[in-house]
Amino acid sequence: MIKKSTNILCARVWLFSPICLCSMLLYPICSQVGIRNAFAVVSERGNIVPSTFTLLSDISKWLSENAGVAIPPTIQFAIFLIFAAAVIFFTYKAYIRLNNLKVKNKQMVEVFLVCLVYALIHPRFKDYAYILLIVPAYYIIMNNHFTKANLFVFFLAVLVYPPFIIPGTELVFEFFWKYYPLMVAYVIWGMYLYEIYSSGKEPDSAPALFPADK
Repeated sequence: MIKKSTNILCARVWLFSPICLCSMLLYPICSQVGIRNAFAVVSERGNIVPSTFTLLSDISKWLSENAGVAIPPTIQFAIFLIFAAAVIFFTYKAYIRLNNLKVKNKQMVEVFLVCLVYALIHPRFKDYAYILLIVPAYYIIMNNHFTKANLFVFFLAVLVYPPFIIPGTELVFEFFWKYYPLMVAYVIWGMYLYEIYSSGKEPDSAPALFPADK
């Protein structure tokens, strides 16, 4: 199944590449303008692009301006790749365990995991793009072992962050509110991984994440 999906993805990439190449050859000026505009918007940060990459970039910028620690862009990108690799690795481990469980809704949960990974590792995942995680967030809130925490997690997921800052914690709150959607996405992703890893460990209790496949 995995091999077939990989082959399909590779085939699509090979089919799409000539289209991009033809566009660059037929309309070189438009291609140059598009590339220039793409690099121009990379500088967007915080509330506009609350992604893992921009968070690490802002931390590096703060260290450079306030602590005198200059981190080269290549090192910043390498750190981002480490974060992305960790997200993919732990999600893949969860995917393997998920395939070993005899449960319903397995394919739906796989789709939710893909959505979460995409949101966490995309370098420019913009604020409006988090609408992609509404359904995955709702599903895990309604199906988890920590039923007493559901109301809190739901409030956390739908909270429209107010512009308040506790005196003395300006720096912490500045990063927290700017990247609040990203923080929530990591919480939701962690809940999925916990439910998948813990499913089936308690033989006398049904997994909370998905009903048993009878």
